[in-house]
Amino acid sequence: MDSEIPPGFKGSKAHHHPKGYFINPWPSFKNVASFWSGFKLLRQMDFKRSKPPPEHECEAKVCPVNFEILKKKIDNDNEARLTWLGHASFLLQIKEANILFDPIFSDRCSLSQYVGPKRYTKPPCKIEDISDIADIVVISHNHYDHMDLNTLKALRPDTTYFVPLGNKSWIINNVSKQAMVNEYNEKLERDEHEIKPNLKVICTPCQHFTGRGIHDRFWTLWASWCIVKPTFKYYFAGDAGYRSVPEDIPDNFDINKLDYCPVFKEIGKQIGPFDLACIPIGAYSPRWFMSPVHCAPEDSVCLHQDIKSKKSIGMHYGTFVLTDEPVEEPPVRLKSSMVEKGLDPKEFECIKIVTDSQAKEISDPRMQYWLFPIFAILGISLYLYSDGFLLSRTVLTNTNDKVIENPKSFKKLVFVVIDALRFDFIDPEAKQYPFNGLWDIEENDILFEMIADPPTTTAQRLKGMLTGGLPTFIDASSNFESSMLDEDNWLYQLSLKKNSIYFFGDETWVKLFPHILNNSSRVFPFESFKLFDLHTVDNGINNLIFPVLESNNYDVIVAHYLGIDHCGHKYGPLHPSMVSKIQEMNNVIKKIKSYIDNDTLLVVAGDHGMTLNGDHGADSHDEISTAALFYSPAFKRKVLNYNDNRRSFPQVYLPPTISYLMNIPIPYNSFLSYTCDNVSDCIMNKCIENLNQMKNYVKQYPSDEINYLAEFPEPKDFSQCKERGEFILKEMGTALTTFDDISIVMGIILMIFCTTVLLIIYIFQFEQNIFKWTWGLSLGASGIFFASIFKDYQKIVLFWIGISLALLYLAGFRGFKVDVKSADGVFAVGLLLVQSLGFLSNSFIIFEDRSILYFFQSSIAFLYFKCCDNINTMKKLFFISIVVRLASLFGACREEQYPYCNYLTNANISSIYLLAAFLTFAISQIYLSKNRTKSLFTAFAVGLLCVIMIQTSLHSDVHSFQEQDNTFFNGTFTEHNVASTDSLSSYKIDETIWRVWLPRCYLLTLSLYLAFSKDWTTFWIYLLSLLQRPVGSMMVLGLSHLLHTILPRDRKFSEVHAILFSHFGFILFLSTGHQTVLASIQWESAFIGMSSYNYYLAGLMVLLNTYAGHIISLILFISRRPDKKLLSFYCFAQLLPFLFMSLTNYFLKRHLMIWKIFVPRWMFQFCLLSLTFLMTAINRK
Repeated sequence: MDSEIPPGFKGSKAHHHPKGYFINPWPSFKNVASFWSGFKLLRQMDFKRSKPPPEHECEAKVCPVNFEILKKKIDNDNEARLTWLGHASFLLQIKEANILFDPIFSDRCSLSQYVGPKRYTKPPCKIEDISDIADIVVISHNHYDHMDLNTLKALRPDTTYFVPLGNKSWIINNVSKQAMVNEYNEKLERDEHEIKPNLKVICTPCQHFTGRGIHDRFWTLWASWCIVKPTFKYYFAGDAGYRSVPEDIPDNFDINKLDYCPVFKEIGKQIGPFDLACIPIGAYSPRWFMSPVHCAPEDSVCLHQDIKSKKSIGMHYGTFVLTDEPVEEPPVRLKSSMVEKGLDPKEFECIKIVTDSQAKEISDPRMQYWLFPIFAILGISLYLYSDGFLLSRTVLTNTNDKVIENPKSFKKLVFVVIDALRFDFIDPEAKQYPFNGLWDIEENDILFEMIADPPTTTAQRLKGMLTGGLPTFIDASSNFESSMLDEDNWLYQLSLKKNSIYFFGDETWVKLFPHILNNSSRVFPFESFKLFDLHTVDNGINNLIFPVLESNNYDVIVAHYLGIDHCGHKYGPLHPSMVSKIQEMNNVIKKIKSYIDNDTLLVVAGDHGMTLNGDHGADSHDEISTAALFYSPAFKRKVLNYNDNRRSFPQVYLPPTISYLMNIPIPYNSFLSYTCDNVSDCIMNKCIENLNQMKNYVKQYPSDEINYLAEFPEPKDFSQCKERGEFILKEMGTALTTFDDISIVMGIILMIFCTTVLLIIYIFQFEQNIFKWTWGLSLGASGIFFASIFKDYQKIVLFWIGISLALLYLAGFRGFKVDVKSADGVFAVGLLLVQSLGFLSNSFIIFEDRSILYFFQSSIAFLYFKCCDNINTMKKLFFISIVVRLASLFGACREEQYPYCNYLTNANISSIYLLAAFLTFAISQIYLSKNRTKSLFTAFAVGLLCVIMIQTSLHSDVHSFQEQDNTFFNGTFTEHNVASTDSLSSYKIDETIWRVWLPRCYLLTLSLYLAFSKDWTTFWIYLLSLLQRPVGSMMVLGLSHLLHTILPRDRKFSEVHAILFSHFGFILFLSTGHQTVLASIQWESAFIGMSSYNYYLAGLMVLLNTYAGHIISLILFISRRPDKKLLSFYCFAQLLPFLFMSLTNYFLKRHLMIWKIFVPRWMFQFCLLSLTFLMTAINRK
């Protein structure tokens, strides 16, 4: 029968009880809840019925959310988007606002997360994923499954809430004091609020109850809600009952004769019809107890008809097991009821619940498959360009068998390499540093400054010192591989004549010469990459070499000491330990000299130098300046007066010099032995013989352009011989710097295509199904290439594969929806274009650390003025601007920046203590209000990291005299210095503990934290901070948390934010002490937490150390779940500068600074671009 609306419904407080609580004033509501009915309920409920069938016992979840769609702003008045987040949680997105209804993301809907109903289905995302999307939160009532404290606290503090009467104080006291809370329905009639022009939120009645404890039932109001605009109406029923069904009702009784709640028809009459409605269909068994407050599916269909809904979605089922009906029963009964009433089942449907495996089959928008074809195009372009541009020398394996006879040659050779022996370490005339004047130059010494060729890495310098071949830039890539040396060299020539060859020291030699140094009784290699071990290798060599020297039973001895190099890496050259090592090596060489006779030649040489930071690899003077000392009792002079006539020669002149002195053939690839006339009385000049050897090399070299050099006639005198030799050297240098223009141009064309594709993705739309065709064709074409059918045309085949991929990709685009109104897009593209144009200038690259700060602050300024109506956001942006500006005070200078560079490179212990304490407190406080467990883990991890960083700084300061005492820099040690060292030594913790075990404990803590929190973003921030130097770690922690906390994670995230993150990565890169030069690579990061050396793990750690800033910025960017448009723009922001760098390198390939400035920056961007595309393509949102 029809129920009448109570006379007091309109305009009175019929739902208010005189005692102050609320009631359901309709005959349809029978309150059956009591103490005894509770016992009866527990006795009757059978939760085994609600257990899912076996095929669904694995974890289920709501059908996955497509974040690309979710993040997209709705611009059409006639469009609305509704997303089910599980249970009764929905996100309604319309043009005016994003409205979140009854959100719950906790595992349990209870007072505690340890007891109470647990989730049957997982939510489709995390609350953090949508916390900044929601503009408004609407709550229907205060039950735990509708008003969840943990979920609400994860939302923005300034979120606007709409709640029924009595809930406002709870929101303000427990969720956020900044919340804008609106309470409605003082009267039992619709209560309207116009939040925006033409948009109303209407609070309407429903039949239910409230209560979060034992004594607060009915003390706050419950409600349903309507969202109304001229073009769209939405109804949210909340939790509602429709009628009260008695326990003793006969099976054949028509329940439609029972009283039903009349307010739904009234809502449909006054506000409806509705375009969309969400209606509860679950938690209805047993009916005698649940029917007054929960709709069964049959009741839900009636409610659907009463409110005149055009389309309804079932909710309040399948998430929490609250009652004993089977989990999958409500949708089945709903469909049956719709059919029974003669209605189309599609009018009232349920969103499917799937298992994890089914979810992946249905949709996985999180893997960025659309980027893989672009990645393939980019990979082809990078291969073609680098193959044509990066120079490599063709190695000739020919050997020279013609000896330039020397009547004063030596029978034995002792060749000692002192790694990183910078020339001023042993220069008797140098006075600037404390290590000057410590090396003894004796009567029979002949000392030279030897100039090494870049790259100044050990393997490349050893190759140059043994072969005399001309260097090329690409050789740097093989430094750590140290593959077998196939070229002719003086050690190989000696092995043909000498049987007894001993080797002691750096294992690199054994990798270069496995065919020569293969006698285990005479070859004693030592591991070379334990950079912080100053003594093991040197002491090991000393224990082995002197017995051999004393026995005099040898032909050749090669020794390679590493102590000075490791001391430089650990402490730098301006350090007392360096003084000790130089004195030690001086004593070692003096002792070796005591065993040298007239038939023996001693050569002491450095492979390269080091910077003031102890690094090497580039081409600064400190890195290329090394020493070469020749000694034999047969020499009867001492080189003096360096300042008047400093003697120096290129390092590649050393092989012909040694060959001539040992009376063996000059290595086939070697040049210019005649210039060694600087050694005058100890080396006879044989210019013509050497010139003929150079001509033979030219004849064999695979380049038609230089064949004419072998046709020169015999020179008439020494001057003409020298002139022709220098001319051949110059022309050979040109031959070794010949670029493959065709390959370079093909690479650039594909880069332009790739950039165009990304730009079009940013602007237009495209079809998804084009990818199957694209991938099929690309795989087929790749098969042609890898089958090597067209081996001689591989580059052409690769080029056309790239072109085909690009054209097929472009064929998938449709529409021309260009967002010309987006000021953010125009500003971001303009700023990016200005930055890219700057790479045409070497000065811009040198001072990029200053310009990148300008670009970052420009983006902040744009956002600042854009949100001038939001004071809170303006404050946050201003704070970011100040902090980043202060962070820019820290960094490392590159050689070309002096004297205009004044970074703060060192921090004293007290500063580290203060910064550590502040970070531990501040970062833990960030999480304290959200998650106490997360806060405790965070505080412990930060504290442990700070201990590691403090011990690192202490260890450096214990041995450092680079502070305020100038007596050290004058080369004088005072009692004050010694006392300072002794006092600091008391703070030193055993190196194994703080360098190996503390990092391992830290990593274990992070692993536990990850297992509990599943927070990958924080995990990576803390892991990468471990690999930095002390101040760099603090920069990573502080700046990353700052940006992660302050910048938005909602639909307002724009192109300017994307480019802001890109620039932030570079700022973090600079503030951690890096520059885009080889010399700034922090090799010590390869040994953090490692007790033994592992080549691949060490390489990975150096890579993570170098690109930590960019990796973190990309992770922070991806954590905001950008849509395809913003992802493509971020990749575009890395590719466009790279394209300009590539064009610059091609057009300026003969520029004086091409290999010193332009190419290193290009190589850095090369790695960064590959890393960006890889991380973006495989990220799972």
